[in-house]
Amino acid sequence: MPENNESVLKQIYDKLKENGQKVYWPGQHKGECTERYIVLKMAGVTPLTGVSSERPLYDIILYVPYNQYSQLETWAFEVKDILRTLYPMIMYAGNETSDYMDETVKGIMKSFQYQGIRKIVYMNI
Repeated sequence: MPENNESVLKQIYDKLKENGQKVYWPGQHKGECTERYIVLKMAGVTPLTGVSSERPLYDIILYVPYNQYSQLETWAFEVKDILRTLYPMIMYAGNETSDYMDETVKGIMKSFQYQGIRKIVYMNI
């Protein structure tokens, strides 16, 4: 757990906001994609075998309007550069989706994951 007891997901949110990104929680953004934005969410937890730690996974979901598709890859690199400053609290996990045309928001989506590490506090040892 971070020293200041603030959730890692909230620290990711704050870091992206500090760097001028539009960031939302799931279900918070309404309407069509008229400008680029990021949705953050927990993606589950991966246990580490043989130790009392686990790896929480964080989804970073990028959206751009249809007419800004050519900017998506460059923007993804920019976001990863921002998140690199949170190392070693989080690390790029390498899980990345292909670009997806999301008709519900009229935008193009790409996502990738970061992972953290934390002690399992509910484990019976």
